[in-house]
Amino acid sequence: MSEPSADAGDAEAVPAQQKDLDNQLQPQGQAVGEAGGSPPTEEQVPTEQTEEVVEVPTGDAPAGTPSTGTDDGSTGGGSTGSGPSDDDTIAEKLAQLETDATAARTKKNQADVALADLENRLTTLRAVQKDAETAATAYTAAYDALTREDTAYGEYLESQEEGLRRQLGEDGVAGVEAVVKERSERTKKLDRKARKAARTLASAESRRDRLKDRVKKRSDTLAGWKKLTATVTAQHTELKTRREEIAKARQAGEYALAYWLLGSAAARRKSFGEGPRLIPPKDLEHKLLDAVTALADAQKALTDAETAVTTAKADLAAATKARDKHRAESEAQLRESLRTAGTHATTGESNA
Repeated sequence: MSEPSADAGDAEAVPAQQKDLDNQLQPQGQAVGEAGGSPPTEEQVPTEQTEEVVEVPTGDAPAGTPSTGTDDGSTGGGSTGSGPSDDDTIAEKLAQLETDATAARTKKNQADVALADLENRLTTLRAVQKDAETAATAYTAAYDALTREDTAYGEYLESQEEGLRRQLGEDGVAGVEAVVKERSERTKKLDRKARKAARTLASAESRRDRLKDRVKKRSDTLAGWKKLTATVTAQHTELKTRREEIAKARQAGEYALAYWLLGSAAARRKSFGEGPRLIPPKDLEHKLLDAVTALADAQKALTDAETAVTTAKADLAAATKARDKHRAESEAQLRESLRTAGTHATTGESNA
């Protein structure tokens, strides 16, 4: 079954209009695909002869020498100011101003952020400054006593360690270290398990979100096939609008713009082949079946992904609960375990 005449006309018009635009974009006398005729080289282009003018200081110029100035004493020639060129259009000037304004806004935003950071630092430092002198005075007065206390505590730790090692013996010390190591490893294991569960959940949620998008796209595709007449009509309306834009550009002599619009229209028409489009009526049932199958597959995958997210949430909750419970209770359990193990001293030394 042949395509509708309107679409066929577009298909035939695209190559013909593109060739016509190619010819109009080439230099005069040389069409696209024609041999011969190369652009003139720099040596071949005649240059305009300029007359050298030698300036003579005012007042010393001999009679009959033309003056290079004006009656009001100003020199001739164009202005060296930064004003807009005579060739600038309003649209070009607006575009430049918008670009400059955007750059200025960006710099202003960056300056605002930097200023906010500096003000925050100033506020914090000023608050510290108010209490710095008082704090320094109090600390200086207490420094000697605090140093003595810290030194005494260090000496206490050294002496107690030496005595307890003698009381426990090598096996007792090894037993304490084994219990502490076991607790530490248990803590690390539960932390790793909780982090892994969090990563698994994040991955499952990401996959679920991607599948939601897939289901949406395939649902839209099925809807397009189910209402194929309206779908193709909308496509043709869009293509006709693009054709009108091409025609307006050509009529205005804007051949470069028309050439780009022509390519854009051709690419857009080709993109329709990725979804619902003009096809022979006998193929519609097959396309509908494919679309239904693809949507069902995506929905099944989404259901599985939702289940995976639910499972991952439960795993993370369990891992977090086990980790928190261990953190809250393990030290008390460690104390009780060591309290029982430490009652068998090898000597009669005092624990003081």
